[in-house]
Amino acid sequence: MIGILLVTHGDIGAAMVHAAEYILGSQECLAAITVESHQLPLTEQHIKTVIASMGCSDGLVILTDMYGGTPSNTSLAFLDQEGVEIVAGVNLPMLIKCLTAREGATPASLAQQALEAGRRGILVTREVLGTTPPP
Repeated sequence: MIGILLVTHGDIGAAMVHAAEYILGSQECLAAITVESHQLPLTEQHIKTVIASMGCSDGLVILTDMYGGTPSNTSLAFLDQEGVEIVAGVNLPMLIKCLTAREGATPASLAQQALEAGRRGILVTREVLGTTPPP
């Protein structure tokens, strides 16, 4: 199974894991790491430890909250490992897609599906509903 690891500022990732498991039920090979500025020297080692403890043998997709931010930049250290992909800009539709489409996928194909789901999940509701603003 492909592992899904959220690496985010503050508790964003943990909250998203909680929401996804509320919707889908408990998930294997899913974890979140909170990046705090005062812990930066330990973050890369912590990511290594969490990846090893997940025990997911089919690769890993790392979801970060913002490209260029510390969680994303720290995750780049793992991009040269075989079977690891990183997708920045995580949202709940993206995470749910990763969790529901990882069976039979590769990390690269799952990353692309996550990207597409994340983009489709960003909407201006008024435009979708075709309503006009009140006067």
